[in-house]
Amino acid sequence: MPNNYLFSGIYPILQNKLPKLFTYKIINVVKQSNNIGWSLAYVLIKKWGGHWVVMDNLLIGDMEKSLEECETMLQSLWTEKKFGEINKIQPSFNIEITPEIEAYFFVKALCKDYDKEIKNLFQEKYFDDIRVIRKPEFQNWVVQKKPCLSISINSELFYRYDIENFVKKNHQDVLIGKWVKTKYDNTCGEIIAIIGKVADHRQRLLAYNPKESTEKYIKNASDDTLVVKILTNKQKEYEYPLNSLQISIRIKELKAYKTNAKEVSKYMKLTPNERYQQIVNVANIFQTKELIDNSLITQGKKNPFFFNEVNILPLLTNYKMIRMGKGFVCEFNEKEIYGNLKKYGLYKVNCTFTNLTIGIISTLKVHNGFLRALKKELKSFNLEVKFVELLIDGNKEKIYPLKDIRNIDIEKAILAFSSLEEKPDIILAVLPNSNFDDDSNKNNAYHYLKKSSLRENFQTQVVNVTTIANYSSKMGNIVLGILAKTGNIPYILNQPIDFADYIVGIDIGRTAKKKTTGSNNIIAFSRIYLNDGKFLQYNICEDTVEGETLPKNILQSFFPLKEFGGKRVIIHRDGIFRGNEIKDLNEWAKDINSIFYLVEITKDGNPRIYSTDGQTVTFPQKGDGFYLNNKQAILVSSLPQFIKTGGTPQTLRITCKSDNITIQQALQSVLAMTLLHYGSLHPPKLPITIYYSDIIANLAINGIKPKNMTGNIPYWL
Repeated sequence: MPNNYLFSGIYPILQNKLPKLFTYKIINVVKQSNNIGWSLAYVLIKKWGGHWVVMDNLLIGDMEKSLEECETMLQSLWTEKKFGEINKIQPSFNIEITPEIEAYFFVKALCKDYDKEIKNLFQEKYFDDIRVIRKPEFQNWVVQKKPCLSISINSELFYRYDIENFVKKNHQDVLIGKWVKTKYDNTCGEIIAIIGKVADHRQRLLAYNPKESTEKYIKNASDDTLVVKILTNKQKEYEYPLNSLQISIRIKELKAYKTNAKEVSKYMKLTPNERYQQIVNVANIFQTKELIDNSLITQGKKNPFFFNEVNILPLLTNYKMIRMGKGFVCEFNEKEIYGNLKKYGLYKVNCTFTNLTIGIISTLKVHNGFLRALKKELKSFNLEVKFVELLIDGNKEKIYPLKDIRNIDIEKAILAFSSLEEKPDIILAVLPNSNFDDDSNKNNAYHYLKKSSLRENFQTQVVNVTTIANYSSKMGNIVLGILAKTGNIPYILNQPIDFADYIVGIDIGRTAKKKTTGSNNIIAFSRIYLNDGKFLQYNICEDTVEGETLPKNILQSFFPLKEFGGKRVIIHRDGIFRGNEIKDLNEWAKDINSIFYLVEITKDGNPRIYSTDGQTVTFPQKGDGFYLNNKQAILVSSLPQFIKTGGTPQTLRITCKSDNITIQQALQSVLAMTLLHYGSLHPPKLPITIYYSDIIANLAINGIKPKNMTGNIPYWL
């Protein structure tokens, strides 16, 4: 789009407008604690004034204080038990004030000075029982060695009324499973237990040295206020008094409340133009104070921060090209791919299945029209389909009727197929829409069915009632899922990623930790692909570990000498490498004479990208993005499936953690692997190497995994 330019939502911070910053080391007697540091910063703002923040146990402020002043202040704070952990606050004025520190201080401290002005830009919206809060989120960045601020707009749904009012209307047991968020910060999680009442737990909770804001709610709570335990996304458990929480609602939960779910969903989706205007309004507040510059944009192809014909497009020219049967090569197009597969055939057919036997479990009567259509579609791929017949109440039936969706009923259905002499090659299950509402809920029927079928070594293709009702438009996804789960390869990359032999994705699932120290159970999960996109195998490994780091022995088991010796391997990490993982991987690569290219893929907290001609703001293109530095970039890897009704696409942050791979090569590997998710015609945001991996690993922890810890069937599709 030569007449358009890209807008990033990232603004350079004017360094000459920043106050002079001073740094102080926080020296703890027992352990380094960021929570204690932030409590200290909060107190110093009240006692000394100015701005104070904590960054990796470094206290940063815009006031210069002597060692004597620091010691006097600390001695006055030792009367409070939690500050007794701090041994010393020591001025460290020789520490360089880096762009990272400047950006961090701006976002964590200076932005708060304008909270009231910013809040006035946004109004809460009510839909009966639902309250929608729209607010900006700020993130600190360093772009090409300059401190920057990103502005994004976030919309959150909450129960309109107080959570304690919600309990009075219902019963305290309804709290279990509710997603909640603290009223004063971004801590959120699922309520997993009711501990008791504040009267019996107040002193114990205060003894934990909670944050200042949490402490206030504990002290102010009435004796009969409930204390609940929540489980966060990071699998950590915390206890809170109920008065400090609010019910946070996800889109899929709206039907449980009095509201118009369609209206709420529509309001939540901001068009690129709406989002752009709100970002500009927030930026104007900082710009009128001369704190930030204009946003990073590119006019045509001139700005080297952004991807262009010179710095990336030559490497990405071929990532869109795929190869099917009969040697047919085409550009990936989600609207045409299924038709092309029917016309030219699959790249590789699993010769084991010339005839395909399908068992069907359903909560409703499946119309014969659907069965005929499914049989016809699979026949177009040279597969003769036979639906398994079961003897039910003396009659032969093609469908096992799931009258109830209790766990025992699901178990009976799976065992009915398992007891057959001629077992099905795959089970097609039809479940109510409500059982698809939460991918992470291990207790719903969908996950129990997966668990039961994998235990009996069955692959399943699970669809909801709506899909069956509209099967003509959904048949492509159903058929591709069945084909992939029976060992077929629909298509591959036309040109292999020539600088690697394998692309491997790794991730970890952990059990909840009740303490900040000690061991916990983990499931480590890897997926191995050849450089042309062919799926080779998955590996699942269980262990008990200390802390957050993946042990060396597990990492080594993922890359055995026999298969990986002397090979070039791209390793996609879902999120960041932790602890010694990079060191351990590099040492193992050296031991087996291999080359490992380490790439982090971060899916949350990234700025969005927009395209505009100066008049209309619209979507960027897949593959658009910009460089943070020569090892890190922001990437648009996928667009909304329905452009007219979809929101602005979220981006990925790609980070090279090895010197032997360029950021362009890392981007190429990510974009290419987004095309290979055979379970959907619409390519996902994440590459298939790590797509769904956090959920796969966490479900595996709860027993939802195949019998074999290594296999070559992508059961997660």
